[in-house]
Amino acid sequence: AILGFVWDVFESTTEAIGDAAEIRTAYQLGKGRHKLAKLSAYKSVMIAALLAFSVTGVFLSLTPRLPAWLTHDETIQGMLVELFPLIALGNVTMNMGMVGWALVGAQVIRMNYYSFLSQSGV
Repeated sequence: AILGFVWDVFESTTEAIGDAAEIRTAYQLGKGRHKLAKLSAYKSVMIAALLAFSVTGVFLSLTPRLPAWLTHDETIQGMLVELFPLIALGNVTMNMGMVGWALVGAQVIRMNYYSFLSQSGV
């Protein structure tokens, strides 16, 4: 439950960037601006990477103090210190994967919209 809380914080920031990237890229694709959609996707991935590395850096710099804030049990604190580098690595990979998946989803939103229009006879 303790690491779940830390993971949820990481996941919420990643999801926010992914959702914003998905909306912006789908908007540009819907307007027929493919080059701007590509630029928006690249910028979103860059922002996500910068945020992932900065949040992970802050997280790793707090590794000596953070376990004491989360629990008073010394055994659990020791286990948390051992697991924090794995959580940090997982944050970076999760960030890039979720933003990439959101950008794929932006293309699917556009395809579903045009598919709906063609089937409805509009």
